[in-house]
Formats: sequence, structure tokens, C-alpha cells
Amino acid sequence: MPNSAGAYVWTAESAKPSTRGFYASLPGAGEFIGVVCASGAMAAVSSLSEERQFLDWGWRLPYLASVLVVVVGFVLRWISEESETFRAAVSEGRKAKAPIVTAVRGHGRTILLMIGAGCATAIASYSIQGYLPSYVTEQLGLTSNDAVLPITIASAVSVLSIPCAGWLSDRVGRRPLMIGGGIGIAVFAAPFWLLVGTKSFPVIVLAVVIGFALILNSLVFGPAGSFYAEQLPTEVRYTGLVLAREITAVVFSGTAPFVAAVLVHADGDQPWYLAAFMALSGIITAVCVLLLPETAPRALRRRALRDGSSDGSIPVDVEYAGV
Repeated sequence: MPNSAGAYVWTAESAKPSTRGFYASLPGAGEFIGVVCASGAMAAVSSLSEERQFLDWGWRLPYLASVLVVVVGFVLRWISEESETFRAAVSEGRKAKAPIVTAVRGHGRTILLMIGAGCATAIASYSIQGYLPSYVTEQLGLTSNDAVLPITIASAVSVLSIPCAGWLSDRVGRRPLMIGGGIGIAVFAAPFWLLVGTKSFPVIVLAVVIGFALILNSLVFGPAGSFYAEQLPTEVRYTGLVLAREITAVVFSGTAPFVAAVLVHADGDQPWYLAAFMALSGIITAVCVLLLPETAPRALRRRALRDGSSDGSIPVDVEYAGV
């Protein structure tokens, strides 16, 4: 499993249905551990007593240290076994010969909705991560650290808040959190840039923690690992999730900082076109999540009890949702 999509699938399939949201959120939290470590490493080498030391050899130290992370990753992958769900699918002959074709033909609508559901964490998130440092230096006349440090602080908050959101999604459902997060960023987009515009470092930290860590990373990104994995059957789950994530990354995440810069320039160095773009991404996320089915077993059981169609037991098809 060469990318993070594999980690989401593996943890989702390996966890019990009642705890799948929590465990599938852990790879997402791990991504922000990496952000915090990277920022800390660069801050450490940047503090070398002489600037020449950093330029000559100091900048290489974080890259050399990353070798250890690669080795640990290879060891973990080597000792990890495939999930029971995947092994069962293979033993039953449900392994697709051409999974990408099977995924697109049989689940194209679901994959498209998954791409749309990722709009907020692609457009709004990367507008903050990728463009905010440029905005505070060029438009506000501050230093890049006035954006980098708030993003680092928000990333540290995300390490804890993402698993909390995953845990909560096991109890209230994935869709309420993700829809709430999409609506939340749509409402908070303009206030976010208003707060940043105060040029006050504590206020900028507050804006980034609320918008980036609590709304985008926690409410939308936190439940997404389990929610996406549960939308597809085992034989195409990994392929479908990779398609959705990588298309979202190429089309939305990768272009977000550039589009943000263009929108701010078009608005006379004001962020309001960008705020509208971020708000639109939140609305698209909320609508697409609304069009996808709920997958959290507890939420489905409560709904079945409310409708009088169940005795409260978890149905077989929910035990491994999507299978």
C-alpha cells in the first residue's frame, strides 16, 4: 500500500465496526504529526549560530533524518498482514482482475461524490496551508512566521482533534460531522480572512486553529477515512479510494494556492473572492456527503430502531459496510 489511501483502507478493514471511525482517523492524525515534526526540524536547523552553517550543511539534516522515517515505514509494512476482510474477499474469488475498470464502471457515481466530498479539505485547507504565508507577507506586510507558526500550532491541535472526531463519528455518524464541517467552513471563510486581516498574531492563531484544525481537519477530514472506505466493496475499495483522493489532490489541492493567488489579485489584493471560493468548496462538500449513504453502524442501528425495522442488532451488511 504505497500511499495514505492504503493506510485508511487497512485500518478501516482491520478495526471493529463500532470503532472503525476512530482507528481510520489515526493515519490522518499521523500526517499532521509529520507536519509538526517537519516544522520543528526546520526551526531547529534554522537556529544555527551562523547563517552560513545552515546554507552549507544544516538544511541537509532534516532530509537525512527522514531516512529513519522511511525505514520505519518499510518495517511496518513488512510486518503488517492484509486485513481479514481482504483475505476473505480473495478466498471467495472476489478479487477484481481489473479493479480500476470495475471501480469506474460499477461505482463511478460514488467515486465522483467522494471527489466532491473532498473539496473543502482540498480547496479551503490548501488555501490556508499553501497560500496564507504568501498572503501575510505580500498583502499584510508581516513575516512568513506569522503564518507558518499558526499553521504548525493548528497541526499540533489536529493531531488530537482528528482522532476525537473519528471517535465521535462512531457515535453520531460520519455524515453529520462532515456536513457540519462543510457548512462550517462556508460560514467561517469570510470571518477567517477578517481575523487574519487584523495582523494580530494571537488572532491569526485563533483563526487558523478554528478554520484549519477544528472545522476542516476535525469535522471533515477526521471521519473521512472510514466514511470513504465504507462506501465501496472490498474488491475495489483501495482502487476507488486512491482514484478519489488522487484526482482531488491533482485537480483541487495542487491548484488551490495558485487559484487563491489569482483570486486575491483579481480582487485588488483583497481576500473576498478567495473567501467565496472557500465557502463554495464547503457547500460542495456538504452536498456531496448528503448524497452519499451513512455508514456508521451505531447511526444506522439507531435509525433502524427509530423506523421500527430492526431489533437493534447490527445488520450483517453493516458489519463490514460496503462488502
